[in-house]
Amino acid sequence: MCERVPHTTALEHEEQEARPATVPAFVDELVVALTNARIYQPDHPRVLRSLSSLSDQLKDLLRQSTRSSLIIGAAEDYLFHEGQPLLGASLSALRLIKSLEALGSGGIRFAEGASSEEFLNLVYVLGRGTRGPSRVDDANQVLFDRGCRRIHFLNPYAELVDGDGAAHGGTGPGQASPWGALHDLDSLLDVEQSAKSVTEVYQHTVADLQEITIRAARGHTVSLDNSQGDVEELLKSIVHSGQALLNLCRYENYDAFTFGHSIRVCSLALYFASQLTENKELLQRIGMAALMHDVGKARVPFEVLHAKGRLTQEERAIMSSHTEHGGRILLEIADSDPATVAVAFGHHDRFGVDDLGTPKQSIVTRLTKICDVYEALTAVRPYKDRMSPIRAYRIMLTMDGAFDRGLLRRFMEINGVYPVGCRVELSDGRSGRVAKQTRVLTRPQVQLESAPFCPTEEVLDLSRLRGPDAVHVEQLLPETVGKTL
Repeated sequence: MCERVPHTTALEHEEQEARPATVPAFVDELVVALTNARIYQPDHPRVLRSLSSLSDQLKDLLRQSTRSSLIIGAAEDYLFHEGQPLLGASLSALRLIKSLEALGSGGIRFAEGASSEEFLNLVYVLGRGTRGPSRVDDANQVLFDRGCRRIHFLNPYAELVDGDGAAHGGTGPGQASPWGALHDLDSLLDVEQSAKSVTEVYQHTVADLQEITIRAARGHTVSLDNSQGDVEELLKSIVHSGQALLNLCRYENYDAFTFGHSIRVCSLALYFASQLTENKELLQRIGMAALMHDVGKARVPFEVLHAKGRLTQEERAIMSSHTEHGGRILLEIADSDPATVAVAFGHHDRFGVDDLGTPKQSIVTRLTKICDVYEALTAVRPYKDRMSPIRAYRIMLTMDGAFDRGLLRRFMEINGVYPVGCRVELSDGRSGRVAKQTRVLTRPQVQLESAPFCPTEEVLDLSRLRGPDAVHVEQLLPETVGKTL
């Protein structure tokens, strides 16, 4: 996704050198290929481009690792590689995971030299659903019959490792497991139940957005019924475990469609709005509007939407058309909410007031716009790394006339310099996760992380600590796997 911030050139970077291939990026590309294959014919350029990219990325990954094959495992609604969960990649891959589950498969082995044609055969089998094979052996036979020799499905994890840790299912007893060091799945995924449920909500929301995008790209009328339920669940997650949801939203580095961006904007909007009102009906409307704000990108050419360099004037016009596309897509729904339609049409318009000083845009549009630009600045994109919240605020404050300044200041107060859910290192060497904002933007409440032999549930209110030597936040920390899901 290539999110462009309106009325500024802050994010318009020249195309950078290609980043090293990563396993999450490879999985993301596989999800792209599966989605494109449902929209277009097998010989469509977008499908062929995804397949070619998969073949190239596999070659790079194997060259980096000096191995002859790459294995992606699947179990318990997660994808794995070398014994570790691919948390970010799993968020957008529910359809892939469920397709493997339907086959009774525990993953896929990609051998050196796998071609675009072989990846096409894989996409064909995974896309067959109930019309295709229902067992691993049958699926592998279909691949073999179609000339696929370097890609095959693995048996379930439970059948790959016996009680002594010896691997089966294609590698032979006593050899290294194709799953790497993953032997205790329950221990590895020993996370709070709230975090697990939030993951499920996120995954199902992505899956529903995929369906909407496919229908919109084909020119069909979309339904928001499932998405209404998704917003309800996201709102519950914000109310009951907001830290878990906002934390999870930081895992995904980059999604090739706008799904992750839309969910993150929706989550930010729900969290922001929930601090302003307790009106559940209004919160539901705000959440739906934020979730659907970029639905029009389903009809923007792929090459423009994912451009890595500076857009030409013509490409800018095409990109800008997503607001009109989105409004029209939503207007085609019989009972569409005017607020949702207005946000799709107007979330890139400049802030303005009438002669009486009344804002021309609704509070829903103004709020969503702030969350949209903030997410675009602080998220990873193909052409930039993640930006710190404080730097994002500085840029937004320089965007004269772009926002409702009063609402932007309130967003900064609520979201904080160190947003709820992010991991931080304190000046005394301890680490923790931001639990709540205080009146001092740079001094939130931090729930300290447990250290070996030193478990703790302590919440440290940094705003109560004053003086030149008082403990303060030293820096933001990257996310980790396991219990910090």
